[in-house]
Amino acid sequence: MHVKFSSRVLGKALYSSTFYPKGSIVKRLRGELFLKPTRETIEINPETHILDDIGKFVNHSNRPTCKILDGSIVADTNIVPGDEITFDYNDSETSMANPFVDDTGAVVGGRLAKTLRDVDFDSSAK
Repeated sequence: MHVKFSSRVLGKALYSSTFYPKGSIVKRLRGELFLKPTRETIEINPETHILDDIGKFVNHSNRPTCKILDGSIVADTNIVPGDEITFDYNDSETSMANPFVDDTGAVVGGRLAKTLRDVDFDSSAK
């Protein structure tokens, strides 16, 4: 895997360097644990969020290549070299430290965010 600039998010993103078949573990998350979400953590259960050195570059997508399962990033489709590693934050996160509106106009704030009134979002964060 490698990190490079993504024009889709106008920032850094994680890309595959190898093939991952659907259902395979792309990355086991490791790092500092937090009780509450931060901008760069990934929820591994509602009370535990992990700051993984590589995982922090996995961006949101409404058409994700991966999902978060049992503390790992798992391929949700066949991933080929050059594919961006993404997951749907609204499926994996209960709530987010920095909700935002994505490129489709959808609110991305975790499962608890239902409308713009429910979140204090950052339209510049992706």
